[in-house]
Formats: sequence, C-alpha cells, structure tokens
Amino acid sequence: MLYFIAHVFSGESAEHHNKLRRDLYQRFNTKPLYRTIPPHITLKAPFKAEKHVHKLEKTLRRFTEVHEPSWYSINGFGHFGTRVHYLNVIPSLEMECVVKELQTALKALTWLPFEKYEGVGPPVPNGPVRAGEITFHSTL
Repeated sequence: MLYFIAHVFSGESAEHHNKLRRDLYQRFNTKPLYRTIPPHITLKAPFKAEKHVHKLEKTLRRFTEVHEPSWYSINGFGHFGTRVHYLNVIPSLEMECVVKELQTALKALTWLPFEKYEGVGPPVPNGPVRAGEITFHSTL
C-alpha cells in the first residue's frame, strides 16, 4: 500500500484550498485532487509500506507527544514542471526545526526510503520556501 506523511488542513483553510482546487479543475481541466486527497502539506513523499506500518505509527505517535505545533504562512504559487501546481508554504524557523527532527526520527526506520529532494538543510531565519532540498508546498 502507498502512504505519505502530511499536515492536513482543516476548517476554513481546507475549504479555501479545495475552492482553489475546484476552480483550477473547472478552468484548466486539471486532475480533481479535491475529490481524493485532503488539502495538506507533504512532510514525507509517498512510499510503500507493507509489514512495517505499526513501527511507523509508533514513531509518529511518540514524535507528536513531545513536539508542539509550529506555524507557517502561505504566499504565492509555484510548480514542479507542468503537471504539479502548488501554494508556496513559508515555514517558520520552528517548523523547519520540527520537520528536520521528524526526518531524523523517520530515518531511524531503515526500511523507509528517502529521495534526494526530501532533505532539510539548516534552518534559515524568516523561512524561505526552500530549506535544503525540500520545497514546502501544498499541491493544488
């Protein structure tokens, strides 16, 4: 089965995000992601996991017990090639640190693959869109 790890939007932000997705779908005949995937910020790209899911769940549960939520802002749009369009997510310094700690915890699960673009470099004040190799984004 295919999994990914994300921060899922809720409330007004989820409604607004889905409205943007529907508008894109209607205007440009894009893939209707709003029907199948909730609005989110990807924290770990999709991966396959069969027998190790319980270890991942345990790691994530422990992680969320000791880390506080952090803030981010959204400013503008971006794209990967011509197929993926997204909202630019501007992470706070705290968010960059938390995501880096999450990746460290996940990398302890040696079966979990990481792509070269999934690394987080040293935190940079005032949160650039890119931190190391990861692009914080929310796909439309």
